[in-house]
Amino acid sequence: MRTRYTDYIQFSVLARDLYYEYSDRIEPFGLDEAWIDLTGCVSSFAQGEKAVHELCERIKHEPGLTVSIGLADNKIYAKLGSDMKKHDACTIIPRERFKELVWSLPIRDLLYVGRTTEIKLQSKYIETIGDLPKAQPDDLIRWLGKVGLVLYAFSHGEDQSQVVSRDFEPPIKSIGNSNTFPCDLMTD
Repeated sequence: MRTRYTDYIQFSVLARDLYYEYSDRIEPFGLDEAWIDLTGCVSSFAQGEKAVHELCERIKHEPGLTVSIGLADNKIYAKLGSDMKKHDACTIIPRERFKELVWSLPIRDLLYVGRTTEIKLQSKYIETIGDLPKAQPDDLIRWLGKVGLVLYAFSHGEDQSQVVSRDFEPPIKSIGNSNTFPCDLMTD
C-alpha cells in the first residue's frame, strides 16, 4: 500500500494529545515515538503501570491505533521495553528486575548500539547487554570512545537524562556562518 504521510502525522498528533492528558513532560523521539515522564503524575510505579495500560487502551479505542509501550524508571529501558513486544503491548521493566529482563537481550537491542558498535563489541565477546557490565570501563573507552562509558552506564540501568517539557528549548551550543561557492575550491 502507498503510505499516506499526512494521515501518519495526523494520528501521531492525536496520540500525542492523549499523552498530554497524563503528563506535561512529553519528549518526542521521531514522528511516532515519545517519552512520557509520569513521575509527578503517579505516586508509585504500580500506578504508573495502571496508567500505561489505560493509555494503551485509550489509544486503541479513541484514535484507533495499537501501540507498544515500555515502562521503566529511565528513558533507555522504557525505549527498550517498547521495542520488546510490538504492535499492541505494554512491557514493564521494574528497577528490581531489570537484570533478569534485560541482560539476556542481544547487545544490539540497547539504544545507540548500531551495527558498527555491535560488531566492535562482539569482537570483544560482548554479545548481550549483560556482558557489557563485565567489561572494564577503560577498555570500553579505548574501543568505543566516550560512548563506551555511556553504554556501560545504560547496561547497569543508569540513565540520568530527563524527559523535557513541551516548551523546552535546548541551549545554543554554537553559532556558525558559512558560504557555499558555486564550484569546488582547490586552494585558499
